[in-house]
Amino acid sequence: MGIMDTEKIYEGLGISREVWEYGQRTESRLKERFEEFDKNAEYNQMKVIRAMQENRVSEGCFNYVSGYGYNDLGRDTLESVYASVFHTEAALVRPQITCGTHALALALAANLRPGDELLSPVGKPYDTLEEVIGIRPSKGSLAEYGITYRQVELLEDGYFDYPAIEAALNEKIKLVTIQRSKGYQTRPSYSVEKIGELIAFIKERRPDVICMVDNCYGEFVERIEPSDVGADMIVGSLIKNPGGGLAPIGGYIAGREDLIENCAYRLTSPGLGPVGYLPTDIGQLREELARRDLSICGGTACYDFLKARSFADVRGDVDDLCKRLQAFDVHYLMTMDGTAMDCKTKAGLKEQQIRTYKLFGEMGSYCRDTYGIEVLMHPERRSLIETREELERLIDLDLCICFDNGHYAAANGNWKQGDRSALDFLEAHIDHIPYLHFKNVSGEIRKMEMEGALAPDDPRMDDIMCDLEDGIIDYEAYRDLLDRLNFRGVGIIEQDCPHATTQEAFEKAKKNLAYLQKIHLIQ
Repeated sequence: MGIMDTEKIYEGLGISREVWEYGQRTESRLKERFEEFDKNAEYNQMKVIRAMQENRVSEGCFNYVSGYGYNDLGRDTLESVYASVFHTEAALVRPQITCGTHALALALAANLRPGDELLSPVGKPYDTLEEVIGIRPSKGSLAEYGITYRQVELLEDGYFDYPAIEAALNEKIKLVTIQRSKGYQTRPSYSVEKIGELIAFIKERRPDVICMVDNCYGEFVERIEPSDVGADMIVGSLIKNPGGGLAPIGGYIAGREDLIENCAYRLTSPGLGPVGYLPTDIGQLREELARRDLSICGGTACYDFLKARSFADVRGDVDDLCKRLQAFDVHYLMTMDGTAMDCKTKAGLKEQQIRTYKLFGEMGSYCRDTYGIEVLMHPERRSLIETREELERLIDLDLCICFDNGHYAAANGNWKQGDRSALDFLEAHIDHIPYLHFKNVSGEIRKMEMEGALAPDDPRMDDIMCDLEDGIIDYEAYRDLLDRLNFRGVGIIEQDCPHATTQEAFEKAKKNLAYLQKIHLIQ
């Protein structure tokens, strides 16, 4: 069978020549318009790629995490990417936000309080928001919490009735919601330019009012977004444009930092906020610590040293963290390499490794001189710095270590009970180890790994760390060694348990604490 031309194929499908020619003429007339679409698509694609580069998206961002927020590099980076793309102070991007309606409900509930009023100057919102607002009665609606609602109908041409909007801006109005897409209505979908004009009109009369744009279906249609023309918050779904048709769930909220922080507290719980486990505001953190009779002994920062070209690439993040630590008179900052790799990959990274030592040295000097904070390298198995030789190179540079004996034993020890690899290193280099992480390694899983019975990506490898009394390190011998060395530094009980729930992880922590108290390693 020979190759058929397009016209013949259409003819074979029962489509007449007249219809085919009409389609060709129509395509020709629309050519310039679709070329503009393509140019916008290319521009926005480059904008997103640039944001990914600026925020240093790397393979480490795809490592498994619990979702709780501890060292969740991928989540934090994703939110930074969204903030960069939309030119906002902050962003909240989570699979826990199930859809666009959920994202809108979250943004509204987080930033409205009983007695406030919500205004829609673009007529009736999406049908799904009617129950959120309480236009149609529904459990948990804003109306049930004493938040009132009013809307301004559109003009006959589908655009804004400015005199009516001005009249509606009473003192109770706290937030204005603007739906960009026409949704199920016959009115036009609004350009960013038109939305900008509406926001400017509102802000001129009520600069204190929060302007939120429902951005669903509108992302990346133009080269600018509502956040570029004055919107305080933009809200959308990952199921639609931002997810590229690939994301089955998720939503985003981007905008002013204080508004996004409110959303984060609403999404999780009061006190947890955007980080997920620790307030970032110094005043709030001080209050929360005092309320629980707690103090801070150190900070932790995870960086992708493989991608960082120099200390300048991470200096901004380091400054932010050190300022917080300095406010609490904290003297230690743990840092670790967030680049997961296998031995084969690592063998070809000697230059990057040398660069990392230089970067770490610069970071240590900078933090010591600027903030009086000692930077400690935390060794991680399957990272750039994990072997005894690699750690001793750090010590030769007069740098200190946060010694995680679990990660060290998993990279340098064997599988037999009583393995002394971690104890021997600690004894040899105690002068450069002011900080300990108590952890242990499963002999069973370590043996399978050493015998080649486990592939590097085998999910069982996630459980190589175990309860302190069950692993290859003898903690009674560890206790005796610390006594003999007269160790007076900091010790942290820690266990990597990525598949555990928050409650399960908490129970493990209590069990490990009780064990160390039982053997009198700690009081």
